[in-house]
Amino acid sequence: PRVLQHDQKQESIREVTHRISRKLINNGLQEKINSSLSYKTTSIYDHSIFEAISMVCQQLLVSVIQPFESLLNAFVYSNKMEKAFIFDIHPKIFVATDNCNPFEIHTYELCCDMLDLISDFVCIYQEGELEDKDYILTSSSINLHDGKLFLKQVNRNLALICIQQGDDCDASNHGILEYNFQLLKNGIHSVLKVANM
Repeated sequence: PRVLQHDQKQESIREVTHRISRKLINNGLQEKINSSLSYKTTSIYDHSIFEAISMVCQQLLVSVIQPFESLLNAFVYSNKMEKAFIFDIHPKIFVATDNCNPFEIHTYELCCDMLDLISDFVCIYQEGELEDKDYILTSSSINLHDGKLFLKQVNRNLALICIQQGDDCDASNHGILEYNFQLLKNGIHSVLKVANM
């Protein structure tokens, strides 16, 4: 695959932006649409495509994003987490993230890799034919050199993936983490029920 350098990516964005703006002007749509357009370079060879699709989905799910973010903020704060995401399991895109700490692409990529890894194990070790409706991840954790990565399934389609750093990974906190996860899970179910999803 051909990898574009930063300058080439920026030039590609400028060219695409110019072409789309020109088409919008020619069709008399620039004032109606142009202010809501944004552009992002992506690749099928890394996680950037999933990040971009996640951003689009978040704009479509505007009624649940704010409550999800509030729930995640409380969860991150009460459990001393570094970052937390709610992922849609099957397409492997994130629906929401906390805003306690800034979004970093390597953190997101780490969470995506965990979801891939656990999904692969489920496919290998689950008995019988694997149907989408039977896709069960439940719970998992991976020790990192400087922390811990957690995955907890919220429902058939959603999973919480979060990172806890350093000394906050004490095993004695497991009960508190599980209790707070149940509160988060109930909150997510309530938000989805109100939003009729």
